[in-house]
Amino acid sequence: MAKMWKELINAQKWKIRDDIYWNMPLPYWVMSTSLLDELKQSNFVCFKGDANYRRCLGDLNFNFSEPHKNVLGYFPFRVIALRCLKSPLCCGVEKSIVEELNKRSSDWSNYGEYAILQYFSP
Repeated sequence: MAKMWKELINAQKWKIRDDIYWNMPLPYWVMSTSLLDELKQSNFVCFKGDANYRRCLGDLNFNFSEPHKNVLGYFPFRVIALRCLKSPLCCGVEKSIVEELNKRSSDWSNYGEYAILQYFSP
C-alpha cells in the first residue's frame, strides 16, 4: 500500500499540504480562508486519525446515529474521514448498530477495537 501511495504522490494525483493550522487544537470550521480555498480545489480531502476526526466534529458529543451529513455539512468539499474509535465521539452510525454494540459493552467506542470510514459530499 505504501508503494501505491508513494506513486500517487509522485504522480501528483495526491498532494500533501502543510499549514500551521494542522497543529492547532481548533475545529475545522474555523480554518483560515486561504487554507479553505486551497482545499476547495481538491477532489476530496482525507482526514485520518482519532484527533483529526474529533476536530471534524469540533469535539462535540453528537448522538452516534446522527447522520454524518448533518454533522459534516459545513465542509464545502468532499471529505473522507478514517478513524479508530478511541473516545465516545462519533456520528453516522446506524442506530441498530449502536444499540447492538452498546449491548456488548457500554464503552465499546473507547479502545480502538472499532473503526469508521465516512464519506461526505456537499
